[in-house]
Amino acid sequence: MATLNFDHEPLATSLRFRGNAMIVELKDGRVLTLPLSFYPTLLAMKPRERAAWRKIGPGVGFQWEEHDLDLSVRQFLEGAKEYVAPARFRAKHPRPIDQPRSRRSAVA
Repeated sequence: MATLNFDHEPLATSLRFRGNAMIVELKDGRVLTLPLSFYPTLLAMKPRERAAWRKIGPGVGFQWEEHDLDLSVRQFLEGAKEYVAPARFRAKHPRPIDQPRSRRSAVA
């Protein structure tokens, strides 16, 4: 069975926002400054919502659970932007309602 090896994976140590930029510090000392315009979901969030992130694993990315947004350090380094489906597509294909975390029956 394969296991994840984070020895060569770029890892984030911190995240902050300044103006219309996201600043990510990496474990190896690099600092990435990314425009929020690359990430429309983040751009639309209020500052307190942006601050409600959590690190994924040892720092492979960040998650904003309330907004169903996961961004990875690898994406940042590759210059990848967040893809947001056009409104006409979202209207035809709404998100499914969240399923309960546990699939066990409530009936004993």
